[in-house]
Amino acid sequence: MILNTIEQTNRFETDAEISREFSRASPVGVAVSVVIPFYRGVEWLCEAVESVLRQTLPVQEIIVVNDGSPEDVSGFLRKYGSSVVYREKANGGPAAARNTGIEIAVGDYVAFLDSDDLWMPDKNEKQLSAMERCGASWSHTGYELFDTESAAYETVRTVSIGDFDGKLFPRMMYSNPLATPSVMVRASLLREDRDLRFGEGMRYGQDQYLWMRLALGRPILAIDEPLVKVRMRGKNASLRARAQIKAKALLYERLSSFAPDRSAELSSSARFGFRWCAVGEGLLDRFDSGHTARDNVIEWMSRFFYVVPWLLFKFNAYCSRRKTL
Repeated sequence: MILNTIEQTNRFETDAEISREFSRASPVGVAVSVVIPFYRGVEWLCEAVESVLRQTLPVQEIIVVNDGSPEDVSGFLRKYGSSVVYREKANGGPAAARNTGIEIAVGDYVAFLDSDDLWMPDKNEKQLSAMERCGASWSHTGYELFDTESAAYETVRTVSIGDFDGKLFPRMMYSNPLATPSVMVRASLLREDRDLRFGEGMRYGQDQYLWMRLALGRPILAIDEPLVKVRMRGKNASLRARAQIKAKALLYERLSSFAPDRSAELSSSARFGFRWCAVGEGLLDRFDSGHTARDNVIEWMSRFFYVVPWLLFKFNAYCSRRKTL
């Protein structure tokens, strides 16, 4: 059974009753809620929802959060309105949209999917079975990067994550291959600790912020099989040097604020790299606000500033990986 509309929600008096209804319908006795934030690309949103509907082990609800999209979604709702829980909100960014989905999710697990990415048909079955078998609090899977320009969505690269398993902190601060559409979390963790949310107010690194908070206290299960397809659109924002500088600087600032004792676990060279990012971000911001430089000029300046911290993070990631082998 999939929770379809607000009217169907009203059939049940409490979230607990909804959860019990889902559990009776699930082949394995557990319910998975999938949260999909949406702003642009309704055609891709249709593909994303289809990939979830075609799972070999059905999920129990698909939550689509429209983050103030300017696009016409009437066609999407006509086709999929009976198969999703649909919510609209004022634009606040993907972190706020995902957090809205977390708040209304009623499943035993919460999984995430971006509106332009895809799940492999057996993703839910394999990931859920592995988590139940191991008793894992959260998990992630391998994934494929695919070319959105090719008609057949050809795979550009397959990302293996087999060694990114167990205790992630502080290693994940140096290098973090987690793809948001591959992550699944026990819902009880998110309900018991409201600090376990995506980083609102962060333009970049919102997802890394949540992974960081989860990694501070819980090991992760890695399923080293590509069960997700991540769309490559030109130069993905997360790969740009300016985005990396912003994300690293803000992540370190937030970590130092709420868990200063844990920030001390970072190597001295890594802490220097994070501080370098903070200084570089301040300089770039001042230059950007005082000049009418083109984006490519700012990006080239960002690459120059990011060389030193990038080398330090790579070195620390290598040393951390060696310790786990």
